[in-house]
Amino acid sequence: MHRRWIDAQWPDTGVTYRNVADALHGFALSGPRSRDLLQRITRDDVSAPAFKFRSIRRPFVGGVPACPLRLSFSCDPGFEIFCEPQFHLVRW
Repeated sequence: MHRRWIDAQWPDTGVTYRNVADALHGFALSGPRSRDLLQRITRDDVSAPAFKFRSIRRPFVGGVPACPLRLSFSCDPGFEIFCEPQFHLVRW
């Protein structure tokens, strides 16, 4: 649906994009201390001023190249953390 909309709005812009939905798998990290936990496992600043709602990053999380999104549909802070499927097998 999104691709059709983008193609209809900007058909000849020269911009390229690709769907990575099948290339990345994710999980949710949410709750009142989720930001504290995420800060312990990444070197990026994930404080509220630095990592605003609906922001996205490309840091290492727990030593794994990841793509955390600052999202939550509850009252608590929350993050969705995506990475390539083979990295879900990493053990610390």
